[in-house]
Amino acid sequence: MVVRGPWIYGGVLNRAQRPTLHNQPKDLSAGVMRESFAHAVSLLYSYAPRIIPAALTTLDDKTQVAITFDDGPDPQSTLRVLEVLAELNLKASFFLLGEKAERNPTLTQAIVRDGHSVGIHGFQHRSLFFSTTQFIENQLQISMDILRAASGTTPRFFRPPYGKWNPMMNRVLVRNGLSLVLWSCMPRDYALKQMSGSIVDFFNAQLFGGEILVLHEIAGSNERMENILVQLERALVTKRLRAVTLDEGIETRQQ
Repeated sequence: MVVRGPWIYGGVLNRAQRPTLHNQPKDLSAGVMRESFAHAVSLLYSYAPRIIPAALTTLDDKTQVAITFDDGPDPQSTLRVLEVLAELNLKASFFLLGEKAERNPTLTQAIVRDGHSVGIHGFQHRSLFFSTTQFIENQLQISMDILRAASGTTPRFFRPPYGKWNPMMNRVLVRNGLSLVLWSCMPRDYALKQMSGSIVDFFNAQLFGGEILVLHEIAGSNERMENILVQLERALVTKRLRAVTLDEGIETRQQ
């Protein structure tokens, strides 16, 4: 049976019944030592994602690359990202936070209207590594209802915050029709001191085809993101690769 919190009625989110942190199902993520351990495991997943058989980390079609964005939608960055993607004729997938999507429904609509995919990145950007399955399921269902209402589409993909994944999530994802998606390529665009030259070198060295690339929506970083996307588009053209949404990449994989 799918576990639903008291704030969801018939699949429709009731804002008046929205949980606050103190009345959500009890989360077990407490303690510095456990968080440190979870972070260490997350790093292992990040650097060696192919050891996780349950997660999608690459595409089968080696002429394709999936560009993904985490942490949006953001009123300071999303629209500009969409403009640059349109200018460069690139398609992408956006892993959105339910909390932000609820505050910015028009941005979620704009993402889908421009032909991109949306997935779930959690309700809030907090690790779910030590959370109970009930807590995870409630977070996913809240976010799914918000994204469905805003976009008119049902999300198919989930990427946990920080990439912190544990095997217990699999049952929850299956019950909710979601696929776990991590990544195989991350240029660490959130590193503020990273120079454009290193981005060029990264794409030249790391893009061969089939990668799932993760970028981040960061407020106040539009100029940096524009440069990253321009350099990415050049690398794709040089390597004769095509940017696709995860929906298209998965369809190709299943054929």
